[in-house]
Amino acid sequence: MRGKLMVALGAAWFALAGPALAQATPSPAEIHAQARGMIAEARASDVLEDITPDGSPMMSIRHNPSGLVCLFFPDTKQQEISVEASGGVARGETVSCSTHVGSVNYYAFATRYPKPPALEAHLARAAGDLIKILSGKTIDEPPPPARAYPFATVGVLGVRAGKPSYARARVAQIGDWTVSFVVINAGSADTKLADEMLAAQSDAALNWMVEWRAARR
Repeated sequence: MRGKLMVALGAAWFALAGPALAQATPSPAEIHAQARGMIAEARASDVLEDITPDGSPMMSIRHNPSGLVCLFFPDTKQQEISVEASGGVARGETVSCSTHVGSVNYYAFATRYPKPPALEAHLARAAGDLIKILSGKTIDEPPPPARAYPFATVGVLGVRAGKPSYARARVAQIGDWTVSFVVINAGSADTKLADEMLAAQSDAALNWMVEWRAARR
C-alpha cells in the first residue's frame, strides 16, 4: 500500500513541477541508480536507504534513524541530501534534503536534538529565517487542523531579486525528532504551486515517519 502511495505522490509532485522540468522520465533502473548515487555522494549508506517503488517517477530516499522520506527528481542536479554533523548534533542524528526546480526551492529537515526546542520557538526561528531571506512579513492565517502530533505552519510574503516571492514553513515534533519543511517560490508571489508541493510532500512524510517509528518499536 505504501509503495502505491509513493508512486501516486511522486506522480502528483512531478506533475506540479512538470513545466519546469520538461524532460522524459528515466527508467526504474535509472532512477534507482541515481538514488544510490545520491546516497553514495552523501557517504551515508549506513543511515540512508533507497526505497523508490518501481513505477514512481521520482526517487524516494529514507533516513532510517528518523524515518523521514525525501523525494527527488531524476536528472536534476540542484538537489542534495546530507547527514553530516551540524550545530552540536552528531552525524546521522540530523538529515537535510533540498530540491530546486524552476523558481521553487524545497527543503526538509529532521533532527534529534539532545534537548528538543519548543515547537513555538522552532516555528519562530523558521519564520525569522524566511523573513530575512525575503525581506518580508508573515501572513495572517487560521490555525492548522488538529493532528496526532505537535504541528504548526507559517507563510511569508516578501521580495527576492527584486521580485515578489512567497515562502511557507511547516514544523512538527515526531517523538524525539524535530521536523521542518520549507518551500520558497523565489520570484513569484503565487502561493498555489508552493503550497501544493509542500502539502503533498510534508503530509506524506510525516505520516510515513509515524508509521516507520511505530513499526520499529
